[in-house]
Amino acid sequence: MGWTEDQTLNSTMPGIEAAYRGRMKMLKAIFGSSEEVPAEKKPSPRPITTKLFDALFSRKR
Repeated sequence: MGWTEDQTLNSTMPGIEAAYRGRMKMLKAIFGSSEEVPAEKKPSPRPITTKLFDALFSRKR
């Protein structure tokens, strides 16, 4: 939150919680929330075979 150790130790727990919530709102406003990030595509359920493995990882091109 950017507080010094003395500021934190001299604050009440409700004050610390309010400051934390405010900081999180500020960061979400600046950078956006994780809920806005699209889900990654899931890998194909295609089973790995020796032929597929060699095609993917063979140094022969």
